[in-house]
Amino acid sequence: MRIGRAITQFTKIMKTVKKPMTLAGASNYLAWSKAILKVARQVGVEKIILERQETSPRPEHLKISQYWNVQNNWLHSLINSTISAQAREHFKESDSLSAYKLWEAVRTAFQERPEIQRESLLTELVRMTPQSAGSERNYIERFLAIRGEFERLGFKQLDHTLHDILKMNITSRWREFIQNRFDMACQSGTNLPEKDLEGLLKDILHRIPKKDQKKGGSTKPNTNATSSDPQKSYKNMNGAPISWRSQRQTSVSKSTTEAEYLAASEAACELVWINDLLIDTGVISEGSAKLRSSKLSVDNKGAVDLAKAEAITRRARHIEIRHHMLRDWVQKDEISIEHVGTDANKADGLTKALAMDPYAQFVSAIGVTS
Repeated sequence: MRIGRAITQFTKIMKTVKKPMTLAGASNYLAWSKAILKVARQVGVEKIILERQETSPRPEHLKISQYWNVQNNWLHSLINSTISAQAREHFKESDSLSAYKLWEAVRTAFQERPEIQRESLLTELVRMTPQSAGSERNYIERFLAIRGEFERLGFKQLDHTLHDILKMNITSRWREFIQNRFDMACQSGTNLPEKDLEGLLKDILHRIPKKDQKKGGSTKPNTNATSSDPQKSYKNMNGAPISWRSQRQTSVSKSTTEAEYLAASEAACELVWINDLLIDTGVISEGSAKLRSSKLSVDNKGAVDLAKAEAITRRARHIEIRHHMLRDWVQKDEISIEHVGTDANKADGLTKALAMDPYAQFVSAIGVTS
């Protein structure tokens, strides 16, 4: 009686299942096989395929075998109904009603050999670029998926080759990011990026803003600062540039906020020095200098908040004391620090390869115009 209810319930479930795609041949075999397995999983008969069941696993139990036969016959009918006449020409059908035997016959006929799949995936990877993929995020996601396919096929040792392809096709900013990682690994003696390619790809993916999905081209890397990260600053007086700086940081930072805070501290030191120079040369009087603080614009809100904080937070205690001079100058009103958006940061062009329009805006913003 229980088997009867189980069969009735199974019959109700299989009536709600949507028929998967039709198998045309090798071109859509992979998608077709995934669709069949998905439907089999929904109904609860995927074990027939995954466990290679040609007959009932419990032949000694009549009722269990009866239930298995119902499931097997339905799965065989499902697979058989989705095979096109064109596809049938490429394999020999068995007289058996075993769903697994039919599945295996189709797989043998249409599944590509691992070597052929590997060659096809490599060709796609070499030809793919962020532009052809639609965006940097799409490119990295597809790169990860292809790498996963290589692992499934047993070609994990290709990581060093994939690393070279990634560096060749990725945009220049991320190429510099990967090189920085490589340099740091060499200096510290840790594993090179190519030894953990999956971790590197996921790290890059994490740093790409999700809005990048809607546009191709380059995106500003949301990278944490390292000993190789660039810092930049630009100072102007009466609308004209008088000092600028672009160099790699000489210390390792644990976060973007810390990196920006250190860069702001370096810029503040130079501002104070310039003020002292102007006073010593008589360009401005000491009294007027005290009445007017120098304005420092930073494009990181966390760094601005840290500079304005009355007390040093637990996360900032590891920063060298000399960098906290910025906080003293802000409190004494010698430096007026403010937050600006990244697009409004006049020093941005010192560390980025800008397109024509952003470059023209950058040149105009810093006052380098004829």
